[in-house]
Amino acid sequence: MNNRYIFKELADNDMVHYLEIFAPLFLKDDFITQEEYHRYKKEKKYFTSWFLIDTKSDIEKPVGWCALADLEYKEPYIGLYGGAVLPKYRGQGLARLMYQYRLDLYPDRGFLVHIQPSNIASLNLAISIGFKPYKWNDPWITFKLRRNS
Repeated sequence: MNNRYIFKELADNDMVHYLEIFAPLFLKDDFITQEEYHRYKKEKKYFTSWFLIDTKSDIEKPVGWCALADLEYKEPYIGLYGGAVLPKYRGQGLARLMYQYRLDLYPDRGFLVHIQPSNIASLNLAISIGFKPYKWNDPWITFKLRRNS
C-alpha cells in the first residue's frame, strides 16, 4: 500500500466528519444521510466504512471515504457502497486504492457496485478493475466482479 495514505475505520462519532467533508459531494445524488447511516449501522451490522487518511498533511486529514456491506443475506457478494475522493486529491489513483483495499479484505468473495451512468470516471475504474455490467436499476448500473473460490 502507498505509505502516504492509511485507512481508518469509521466509528459512530466520525460520522460528523463524514457529513462535513464528504456528504456535500453527494448531495446532488442524494447519496446517504446521517439517518440512513445510523439505520445501516443498527439494522445491518455488516456495514463498514473507512476514511482514507493523508498522513503527510499537518493533521491526519481524511481525503477519501469508502464503505462496503456483506450481502450474504441476498446474494453471496460484498457490496461496495460509496466512495469519494476530495477534488484536490483526484487523479492520483486514490479511488483505485480504495477499491483494492476493500477487494483485498475478501479475496474469495464476489463484489457488486452500483454506479450512475453519468459518472464516467467511476464506470471506467470499475471496468478496468474487472467489474462487468450485470443489470440496470434506474438510475444505477450494477456491476459484478466474480472471484474464483
